Amino acid sequence: MNVLSALKETVVSLVKPSKSPEKKFPSKILRNVPGECTYCRKILYVIEMPLSDVRDHSTFRIGFIDDVMSSGCKQHTTFLRNYSEELALDEDGGELLMSRYYWTHGFTFYTERGSPHPGGQYTIGTPEMDLLGGIGLGVELDESWIDEETVLGWYERCVEEHGEKCNSPRYLEILPRAEPHYFIDVVENCLVRAPVGASYAALSYVWGQTEMLKATKSNVSRLQEPGALAEAGSLQSLPRTVRHAIYLTRKLKALRYLWVDALCIVQDDEDMFKTHLPQMGSIYGRASIVITGMDGTDANYGLRGLESAPDANPRQLHRDPIAFGGKSFVTRHQMGKYRTTESLSAQSYHSRGWTFQEHFFSRRSICFENDSVWFQCCCKLRYEDHKVPESRHDERDWILDVGYPSNTVMMRVIDNFNVRHLSFPQDCLPAFSGVTACYTKVYTGGFICGLPEMFLDAMLLWQPKGDLTRRVAVTSSTKPVDQTTDICLPSWSWVGWQGSLDCSGWESANNFVASCSGWIGQTRCEIRAGTDWHASKDPNGVNRRHVDASWLHWCAKYKNPGMKLPDGWTKRLNVKKDDPANSDPPEGYGKYIYEFKKSKNPTFWYPLPLGNPNGTPKVDADLPYLFGGVDTVHVYTLGGVSIVERYDSQHPCISLGNESGEWIGMLRLHSLDYFERKGIDPARERVPVQLISISTGFIPNDVEYSYEYVDEYRLKERPVEGTNYEFANVLWISWDGSVARREALGRVELKRWVALEPEHLEIVLG
Repeated sequence: MNVLSALKETVVSLVKPSKSPEKKFPSKILRNVPGECTYCRKILYVIEMPLSDVRDHSTFRIGFIDDVMSSGCKQHTTFLRNYSEELALDEDGGELLMSRYYWTHGFTFYTERGSPHPGGQYTIGTPEMDLLGGIGLGVELDESWIDEETVLGWYERCVEEHGEKCNSPRYLEILPRAEPHYFIDVVENCLVRAPVGASYAALSYVWGQTEMLKATKSNVSRLQEPGALAEAGSLQSLPRTVRHAIYLTRKLKALRYLWVDALCIVQDDEDMFKTHLPQMGSIYGRASIVITGMDGTDANYGLRGLESAPDANPRQLHRDPIAFGGKSFVTRHQMGKYRTTESLSAQSYHSRGWTFQEHFFSRRSICFENDSVWFQCCCKLRYEDHKVPESRHDERDWILDVGYPSNTVMMRVIDNFNVRHLSFPQDCLPAFSGVTACYTKVYTGGFICGLPEMFLDAMLLWQPKGDLTRRVAVTSSTKPVDQTTDICLPSWSWVGWQGSLDCSGWESANNFVASCSGWIGQTRCEIRAGTDWHASKDPNGVNRRHVDASWLHWCAKYKNPGMKLPDGWTKRLNVKKDDPANSDPPEGYGKYIYEFKKSKNPTFWYPLPLGNPNGTPKVDADLPYLFGGVDTVHVYTLGGVSIVERYDSQHPCISLGNESGEWIGMLRLHSLDYFERKGIDPARERVPVQLISISTGFIPNDVEYSYEYVDEYRLKERPVEGTNYEFANVLWISWDGSVARREALGRVELKRWVALEPEHLEIVLG
């Protein structure tokens, strides 16, 4: 599973769901025939279905697992057990289902526990299998060596057949220009000044801890001499992965240049670093091909399986065919979208921060993964274990160029990136800058420290999904001390913390969307009033500027239906045929539907600025201090840390009380051991905390589902009088001199907040 497929699994669409693709077996398959197994006939029927009958994918019910596995037929029971030990066939009392897929020509088994909604279904084990033999599409592979001609052919066919779809995909238009300083000339075996407009390959890989040749001020002139990279000394210090990438680039059609960060950025040249880091996404996005080494923990691992490469090392690929029904089957190898989440998390490449945008923006990639190889472009996916290419629906056009600000997509991209690690935590924003540069086209005002400025009131409401670790700048011999002088890791932004994020609080800022064909989440939680913030790079407020968090202003403005519409907007009555997917318009809206002429067919509950697609990207990465007037109170923790269970996570929370011990609200902590690390036990003694209110909001009291963002929603202590639960969104703060730091986010019930008689405070939040 790669970045894009991970995003696709987690986003929510405002397109009304289609009917289930479940199909029924013909009567001849279900008929009891003496001496024949009905379950075997069912399985073979699905396998042998003509693709013309499949359509996207088709699902069949094989039978209840207890019956399937106790039928006495050794053929299908052995087949199912060999298919996946993790299927736990003896432990699940539900039904066994089987799906056949049009796009991948494969099939999969999975179990269903009787839940009436799609979330009750789950796939266990290897996602799909393919047939070997006459009707099959699987490929028998050499266990040691890759067929290099096949790999080279993937790239050549894409260049020849896909044209502008892969040469100039739509999302590439919104990436800034790439201006690399050096390339490796793979013919002359040396560094050269990068010719303007030249086609090139780029290498995406893991550095690790191995000693390797890097360009420095002292050797960059010598490295530009023809043959410099082929000399004995250079070869010994040039890691295998780089050597293999040079070899592969040399064999790729019409490519002479290769970009490798360790050699094409002078590592001790601060000015070159500063110009290159913000354009890393563009460098990889504009490469003709990205060679991606996903295996191994360092740059000396190599691109294994390239038999003719210098210092070649074989791969170790093992696949055992499974027999059934007179045919031979083989599981799809775990690579690309067929990787499990667990196997991805154990791989260095997928945990490294910089590789996120390197892989995300690649228009073509040759990926060496799990001792195999696969290829992706904007149109196709090709796997070496499969004869037929799979059509690729390039989600990046929807992720990067939706045409309106989708906070759901934004938060999923950020969460997918933020679980990764950076050797130098201060590189967080540069390693994500390609994404923010793209999104400035739809987010009016751009970004402040990784948060969209126009929605800042909602964006400050991010929470941890698991334990978060505070990012702290570090230095090394290759990262000069003076590069850490402009550190931007504020406590109030996600960039200051590493780990998985719950940004469901951002969905309140999606309330302008009525329906769309993209991805956007819904919520019944709304924000009513925020804080007027200013921002500066200096804690004393030198040259501070106003933060234009315009979303709430626009949300309030058009509650007056007579208000003149901005240019490009139209409105009409919301009639029954519109049937917007988001059936909960914000307060004061719902009578009218608004549309914008340049957006991609969504409808809105009210108009708001949709950015400037032709404007210069505006990303203020160096404004880590917020200044504003807030209300503050001093309260206490109430009892020990409790765990709030969610479907995909556990949240450590602690209740808050006033002086008399009355419950007033709840905080979600950044880590389970937060108090333990401070030597405090709140279960034994109440802990004083200072809170500031950054906004107010509400959620109806009649929400039936367990609401993710509001941890206290099901708590018995929470007041439930009236239509809505009204609250103040609060930050628990600590002090570093005159600068306040975020310790946790939570809510206090609004009437009880007012009863605390909060004081006004002019605060600096850093």
